[in-house]
Amino acid sequence: MLVFVLVGGHFAGENNGVDVWPVTFLMVSVVSGQAGLFLIIVGALYAGEVIWRERDLRFEQIHDSLPIPSWADFLSKFLAVSLVEALLVSVVLLCGVSSQALQGYFRFEILHYLKELYLIYLPSLLIVILLALFLQTVLGNKFIGHALVIGFFILIPVLYRYGIENRLYLYGEQTPYTYSDMNGYGHFVQALLWSTVYWLCVGGLLAVFAVAFAKRGADESVRARLRMARSRAGRLLPMAGLFAALAVASGAWFCYNTHVLNQFRPAKYARDHQAEYEKLYKKYERLPQPKITTVDLAVNIYPERRSFDGTGHYLLINHADKPINEIHLTDAQEALDDVTFDRPFHQTLSDKGHFYDIYKLDQPLEPGGTLKMDFRVSYTSRGFKDGNERAEFAYNGTFFDRNYFPSIGYNRGTELDDPVRRREENLPPLEEMAPPGDPYYSNLNLFTENSDWIRFHGVVSTSPDQIAIAPGYLKREWSENSRHFFEYDMGDARINDFFSFISARFNVRRDRWKSVNLEIYYQPGHEFNLDKMIESSKSGLAYYEKNFGDYQFGQFRVLEFPRYRAFAQSFPNTVPYSEEIGFIERLKKADDIDLLYFVTAHELAHQWWGHQLIGSETQGSNMMSESLAEYSALKVMEKKYGEEMTRKDLRYELDRYLRGRAAETRHEPPLTLVQREPYVWYSKGSLVMFALADYIGEDKVNLALRNFLEKNRFAKGPFPDTRGFVAALREQTPPELQYVITDMFESIVLYDNRAVSATYVPTPDGKYKVTLKVSSQKKKADGSGNETSTPIHDLIDVGVFSGTKEHMKRLNLHKEWITQENAVFEMVVDEKPSLAGIDPYNKLIDRNPGDNLIEVDKK
Repeated sequence: MLVFVLVGGHFAGENNGVDVWPVTFLMVSVVSGQAGLFLIIVGALYAGEVIWRERDLRFEQIHDSLPIPSWADFLSKFLAVSLVEALLVSVVLLCGVSSQALQGYFRFEILHYLKELYLIYLPSLLIVILLALFLQTVLGNKFIGHALVIGFFILIPVLYRYGIENRLYLYGEQTPYTYSDMNGYGHFVQALLWSTVYWLCVGGLLAVFAVAFAKRGADESVRARLRMARSRAGRLLPMAGLFAALAVASGAWFCYNTHVLNQFRPAKYARDHQAEYEKLYKKYERLPQPKITTVDLAVNIYPERRSFDGTGHYLLINHADKPINEIHLTDAQEALDDVTFDRPFHQTLSDKGHFYDIYKLDQPLEPGGTLKMDFRVSYTSRGFKDGNERAEFAYNGTFFDRNYFPSIGYNRGTELDDPVRRREENLPPLEEMAPPGDPYYSNLNLFTENSDWIRFHGVVSTSPDQIAIAPGYLKREWSENSRHFFEYDMGDARINDFFSFISARFNVRRDRWKSVNLEIYYQPGHEFNLDKMIESSKSGLAYYEKNFGDYQFGQFRVLEFPRYRAFAQSFPNTVPYSEEIGFIERLKKADDIDLLYFVTAHELAHQWWGHQLIGSETQGSNMMSESLAEYSALKVMEKKYGEEMTRKDLRYELDRYLRGRAAETRHEPPLTLVQREPYVWYSKGSLVMFALADYIGEDKVNLALRNFLEKNRFAKGPFPDTRGFVAALREQTPPELQYVITDMFESIVLYDNRAVSATYVPTPDGKYKVTLKVSSQKKKADGSGNETSTPIHDLIDVGVFSGTKEHMKRLNLHKEWITQENAVFEMVVDEKPSLAGIDPYNKLIDRNPGDNLIEVDKK
């Protein structure tokens, strides 16, 4: 166990493949997880051993004749095994602290260790021990007892898989929780406490039954044990009644919170309602609806209650060519309380179960006309749930977005997209996104199809010790009635209808780049990378303004939120950023990939690609947001860290792309027709954009992007699509390299480049002549993975290097036209070579990039 725990502790300083500081919440999770199976086995195994020890040693006749009550005998065995587990848990704690110290981290947070290991983890082990002792006592065979305990642990995940998720009858299952530095155990405490108490009481009741049926004497028949149980019942009944009463009371309280105060919703419930929503209301998808042009909100956040309420005002305009007499609303988060309009209306449908409402206007909204819509929204947390707590609401770190406000019309984003789940729900295959140029969807923007570019104003209040933030410039801040108020306004700037509210006890780091205010709102104690975030923001602003055009805002803010969700997301001039993915990053080596620097630059790039340029709701448009943000951030990274870091990042993206396409359950589209495939628009997109810059020049690619952006900045419809994007790239690409755009953007092309051999001979002038033999194959794939060989006539890098694969020094790198499968190249270099290869920086999509380089041998 020590080996597993210490090795695990070493890797607690790694999170999703990125080195981070081994903060206590990561360390305790890793070391307890590594020790978990071992400690469960110890508890189950030794429970059997202590029950059967006397019989295994043939000592049971003497033992059973001793004047020891059966309850005392059972309790001593339970305490013995429990003490062993407690000692082992203490060893786990010491291993965790030692691992932190060995990695140079000394904020040990011993209280957190004690809570996690002794108040949560140890009770779960005791529940297992009680079950094992019960089974070993009532069964007549030790090995059957072991088998049943093992079978029990195998059965629980299977039950979850088949939709049995109620923890009231899944023995020993504690409610899920996530520890956050911002919020501690937060709102998970009550559910965790009562589920643990409930199962400890059930385990105690099993212990009483075990004592009642404990073997004593030579007669071990069922009849004899029943007779003995009846004789012991009088003495055991008070304890059984106590445990039963506590189990019923704690279980009833758990049930009241999870089934009465809150509706119990297993995973299938959500899938069923998504499917029913589609079946009932997809028929309204193309029904003409007005667009939101103005959003004005007043929101009150109650962190101590994990709740909010608010009022809002939309200004809607009819862009259709005919009158609109019905307003359809989707309330995906079930937060909408009331709606009114500035003209007579009546409600014709209120389907709260499927979050859809229809309002009939007595006076239709004429083409070009405007309509004012007022509404009230709220969400109230009640008690606790059996899992599935809403991650948006926390005592410290509330973060929710426009999904809690009414959406106009049918929302395709709520549809099930998993092919297996769709079949289970008797749904047809997921409808493909419309092709570029579709006359209907070209007039809908990709992100908020029910909105135009909007004017935004918001007033938000929170607890007096917290800061509340929304997109926009802070106009006023004041306190009133023990509430802290903030007023934000975007002024004349139009933004995408994409906003959020955040409230937390923040520290603030401020800086400035030219006329842009930079602000980082962070959890005290997470100061590790603030300077780097500021540096990335400044470098990104400088690069993006120089190459793509002006930044449209006067501020850029990064805001930390709890690790209940692990992402960063770019809202207008505001980027919420999970505490887990950047704030605790740690670069151990100079050549480690700096994910925080990259993610910060990526989210900043979305202020151009996503907040100035928005594509139509057609195939390919996602890449014009995500692929371009990836490319932009890679270029910012390259300016700081050089090509070695870029090479590692490209290899990382290539691996992600290849894993993604291997796991595809639908079909893989080309990049310019990507729909719902993140591995294509993120990983492949970054690879091919970076490769294109290498082929035609960074300045040419950036000029194409700038021209495309200037032509389509803040488009109002029809919105741009990848046809215009590709045309902009082709305009800057010479004729002989047009194939690169066809292969990389409009097709699925895979390479098998391989360095076959490499030798060198010294030359009389002190140089080295390298002979490199390579093999290269090119294949085209369709969306289903079928591949067809195609003749190769491609310009590909070949090169010679000194150093190691991890730290290569370029001696000769140039492009060669590869026109046949096997080729030989000769290069003369100034230094003794160690490596040579084809496409050494993995700029092309190669399924086996590891054989692109080979060691150079002396001939």
